[in-house]
Amino acid sequence: MVPHLCYEDTKIQLSDNAGKHDSYRKDLYSGRQLQDIVPEKCNVTLYKLWKQETYYGQLSSDANFWRYQTQPQIVLTNELALELSLRGCKRLFSSLYYYKAGRMGPITIQDAYKIMCRPYCLENDELHQKAMLASGCSCIELSTPSDDVSYTKEGDWCYHNTGRLLCDMLGYCGIWDCRLDDFMCPRYEWNKKYIDYKGPGTCVRGAATKRSTLVIELMVLATAIAHFLLW
Repeated sequence: MVPHLCYEDTKIQLSDNAGKHDSYRKDLYSGRQLQDIVPEKCNVTLYKLWKQETYYGQLSSDANFWRYQTQPQIVLTNELALELSLRGCKRLFSSLYYYKAGRMGPITIQDAYKIMCRPYCLENDELHQKAMLASGCSCIELSTPSDDVSYTKEGDWCYHNTGRLLCDMLGYCGIWDCRLDDFMCPRYEWNKKYIDYKGPGTCVRGAATKRSTLVIELMVLATAIAHFLLW
């Protein structure tokens, strides 16, 4: 069983850059809902229609994600992309867990950051949110019904969020006490964190470099002041 560690135990600091996002993630990861023509109530039929639509996301041209790049007759649908991104993200978490086990000490929050910022995991969250927006359903409503033969637990679809995968598979859990039906809440909490030597949870490029440069400059300044006082 993976021990749970709250973010506060890992010395993760709030990021001043948490509100700055690149164009790819500025809507999904800003903590705001994407606005479009959203059904007033849950419509599972719309969800099924959305799943059959062709996927044109950022991983559609990635041969590692979809091996049938040269076979256009085999269509990559949203349903397949949803399943592949979730499976790929879980595999990354599992690989990290088993690779680090008993080898080089505990899994650090920096290790977790690398997985949280991988395209499979980012696309996993985006596709799930697009599915909810297309159908007007919550993650609870899109979960496996209790009378289904494949039912395992309440809200199984909600547990696909990367923030919950991080908690369940690596033991790094937040402190926001997110409701199960609030799909993006765990990821939003992660996005508000600043991971030392890496950057903000939003995975914005360059933010870590800017922070590291500032830290170095402050250390140099502190050293110069100390030498001046001793002299």
